[in-house]
Amino acid sequence: MEPLTDGEEGGDVPNEKNLVSNEQRTPNERRENARKAGKASGAARRRKKQAAQYMRILMETAATEELAQKLQEQGFDEEDCTYAAALAWKMLMQGLKGNVKAASLVYKIAEQAEAAEAAEKEKRAAKRRAKQEQQEAASDGFLEAIAAAAANAFPAGDDSAMLPEPDDETEEDEDAPTS
Repeated sequence: MEPLTDGEEGGDVPNEKNLVSNEQRTPNERRENARKAGKASGAARRRKKQAAQYMRILMETAATEELAQKLQEQGFDEEDCTYAAALAWKMLMQGLKGNVKAASLVYKIAEQAEAAEAAEKEKRAAKRRAKQEQQEAASDGFLEAIAAAAANAFPAGDDSAMLPEPDDETEEDEDAPTS
């Protein structure tokens, strides 16, 4: 890149004079560029997500025999001897040796795990509360429906509706002489 002379504005981009600002572009050009940028952004996001999924899979993969043996010597169970466990152990050891970045990362990861656990616990509690409220609302509606049906069947002040109706056979038997 050539050095700038007096009166020229500079930047870190070579051939800056070839750049066209958005204000100088037509609305269709701006829309097309935005569409291209959106597609590129989506593709990059998908690549990052896929890379993170691959990393999670690799971290949960069983560690090599040698590494697993070292972890078991430190008290890890055989099924917990993964690359993630090895990395966490190594990071902790580095932090204990005075590596401040490793120590702060250990704390940060531990805090995130606690926060995630607390969030999951709160999520389960909220789900239980919602289910309980739903059951209470359903039972309240049921009781209200029964009360309304009872009020319609037995109007207020009419206690005769609550008495059983006399049987025809019992009336005849009452009138008949007893022996």
